[in-house]
Parts: sequence; C-alpha cells; structure tokens
Amino acid sequence: MPAVWEGNDIMLLAQQVGRPTFSLVVTPDIQKIADLKGKKIGVTFGGSTAAGTKALLDLNKLNPDKDVEYINFPGNEPKIAAMKQGIISAALLAPPADYLAMRSGMKRLVSLADVFKDTAFTGLAATSKTIKENPQMVKRMVRAIIRSVIYTRDNPEDALQVTMKRLKLERDAAQDAYQMIREALVPVPTEKGVELMAQWQAIALNAKPKRKPSEYMDLRFANEVMAELGQK
Repeated sequence: MPAVWEGNDIMLLAQQVGRPTFSLVVTPDIQKIADLKGKKIGVTFGGSTAAGTKALLDLNKLNPDKDVEYINFPGNEPKIAAMKQGIISAALLAPPADYLAMRSGMKRLVSLADVFKDTAFTGLAATSKTIKENPQMVKRMVRAIIRSVIYTRDNPEDALQVTMKRLKLERDAAQDAYQMIREALVPVPTEKGVELMAQWQAIALNAKPKRKPSEYMDLRFANEVMAELGQK
C-alpha cells in the first residue's frame, strides 16, 4: 500500500477475500478489549497482524501506540506458544490457528470479519503496463481468481476436503476455518473496502494515504467476468 501511495504503477484488479479473517485470540484472563491496556500483544512487525491489531485497538478507544506493548513473533505458532507461556496476552491469528489455540485453552475474543465487514484483504494486482500490453492474459488471471473464489464459497464440502488434505487438519478444525472465511469470499473489491485497508495501513505506519482508491483500482475485467459468469 505505501508503494501505491507513492505513485508506483500498481492497479488492483480483483480480490479473494473481502474481510480480514483474523481473530483476536486472548489468554483466559482477558474478558474484553479494554482489559488489554498495559498488556503485551504479539504481532508480526510490518505485517497485516500489526495493522489489524492497531486498527482494532483504535476502534475500541485504546491508543494503539501507548496503551499496549508489541512483541514481534513471525507466524501463528510462535504467538500461540507465547500466550501459553504468559509472555503475551493476545494476538491476531488466522484460521485454523485461532481454533487450535482455543483447543489449547485460549479464547477467541473478536473476529475481525465481524468488525471490518468490507475491507479489501487479499487481491490480485498488476501494472498498468501489463494491463495495456497483455489484456487477455490479465483477464484470464482475473477469471481464474474469481472462479476459484466462487467455487470455494459455493462448494463447502469440496473446500473442506482440500483444506483437510493440504493442511492436514481434522474435520472440526477445517470446518471452523471455512466458516470463518466463507462470508469473506467476495471477488470484487469496493472503493470503501480498499479505503478501509488503506486506513489500516495508515494506522500501522503512522502515515497518511496520498491517493484515493479510485486512482489505483481497475475493475473492468472483474466486472466483465462476473457478468459472463452470471454473478451479481
């Protein structure tokens, strides 16, 4: 996002996930977000967990830069281990790590998908040069992304089987992960959603967005593909 703000030639074409799929997982003593004041939170510096944590704290009237302390842990497993050891009190975890943490005694306090319901989370981007020189290739990529998102959303059993096989999960863990993600499977981003993600990044980086989302979004191919597939 900062590269886009600086004017780099990057255009957002489609998305896989239109809500953040993280959950705020906490140690048993934490009952509400306000209880995190003065506590240590595990994040990955420079990543979406840091941005999401700060955005969530800011929304709940905590100063994300003064009221908590951040400890850097790359990945989900180190964060879970740190909670078990009492090093940190909370961390944003992605499915299925949040569910696995709950099975080890932690609890899911907030699902960010319920709080930030239209936030461009993961997507497909390309340079304007690529779009201009290879429009058919770009459209094929957009079509592949959109079809995969729709299929995953509309075929839960197939999605579960793939999840269990590839991630080596038991069915209950795979099902919990799928339910957390399914409503976020929206292939076409909105300006509002991109703006909210920009605000996430701005909070995390103590920066200010310098461009409007409309300046770096190109949804022509996504809208064409959705129409061709009979999707709204």
